[in-house]
Amino acid sequence: MSKYQLTIAFFLLFTLSGCAILPPKLPSAENIQTTSDLDEYLKKIVALGDPPGLTLVVTKNNKVIYEKGFGFADKPRHKLALPESVYQWWSLTKPVTAVAILQLNEQKKLNLNDPVDKYIPFFNVTPSNAKHRKVQIKDLLSHSSGLGDIGMKILGWIHYDGDLHVNQTTLLEDTFSDYSKLKYVPGSEGHYSNFGYLVLAAIIEKVSGISYENYIRTHVLKPLGMHNTDFFYSNSMIKAEATGSHPVDLMSWLAFFYIDKDRAIREKTNGRYWFNHVYSDQNGPTGLIGPATDFSKLLMSLINKNNENQVLTEESIALMFSPVTDVTSSPAGTKPNLKFALGWFYYEESGRVFLTHAGAGAAFVCMARIYPEESLSMVVMANSTYFGRIMGEKLLDQVANIQW
Repeated sequence: MSKYQLTIAFFLLFTLSGCAILPPKLPSAENIQTTSDLDEYLKKIVALGDPPGLTLVVTKNNKVIYEKGFGFADKPRHKLALPESVYQWWSLTKPVTAVAILQLNEQKKLNLNDPVDKYIPFFNVTPSNAKHRKVQIKDLLSHSSGLGDIGMKILGWIHYDGDLHVNQTTLLEDTFSDYSKLKYVPGSEGHYSNFGYLVLAAIIEKVSGISYENYIRTHVLKPLGMHNTDFFYSNSMIKAEATGSHPVDLMSWLAFFYIDKDRAIREKTNGRYWFNHVYSDQNGPTGLIGPATDFSKLLMSLINKNNENQVLTEESIALMFSPVTDVTSSPAGTKPNLKFALGWFYYEESGRVFLTHAGAGAAFVCMARIYPEESLSMVVMANSTYFGRIMGEKLLDQVANIQW
């Protein structure tokens, strides 16, 4: 049976099986008003075992006001989740890539209105129709480029300890022909695209003259003091790492047709897989690994004026947070008022504005929010592919309703 046939079989089985194979719901939350209430709720979540462990960090007015770990970073080895526990961020990497592009825009090394093919000579796309215009850098940032997403192939775009890390421009050139036909007119619709952020990583390499990874290390991670974050596990990160996990279910059965089970899985205990290090090939969209405490430093730099560790000007931050296009399709759904900004989702509800992004992949899930008008931010990371039905969104709804 081909991978295509397996995928079709999976979705047929999913449809026929209904809720029996859906990710678990979070436990019901009632009357969470204080941090003590929140503590008890988080204990309840991890007690159910999916996710086994999580870390939550909340900041306000340039200060960390809440940072705690709950449950197990590695249950088979009795290792507790802590504030400094290290998780894989997956798509929570995208806001970092957006920061890098905006820095280069500030330095006038590129312009957000520039066509992509100015920097990527092989970026020869097939237009969707006669109204086609060239894809611009800002289209990539706001998921409105016309490029499709990678799809199920993303499960196979990974490597393991001992393998060479993939150069982003080389990966883009090797795979570009499969994604070169535009799905719609650039700028006309918003469709989430990991592939678009791989293109951004290649642009960063072209403009900066160094690898995407070294640019991020030098110009984002180091200035912000994000010392325990990288694209591979350093010795200090290994000491603090949370081990990824996933229940033995239909999704894991499907995934093992794309990934090397012997290399990916460390052990299976009590109906749950525990993973070895699994790295993303496409670092621009999904490559970073680190603790929630480090990611909160980025969040604080983006919402607090005169922060000594700001990596963007106020003008660039305002540009980053401005809505660009409605969300037509994305992992976050298509609810009313949800829009793409530059590197973030923009949402307004009852007059309250926040920016949000999530990341989920092999064995980890995380979600972050920024309330810029309140100088409030929050990030939660967990060592499971599942965290409720929408990657922790319901939890952050509760966190945001506390009077911090």
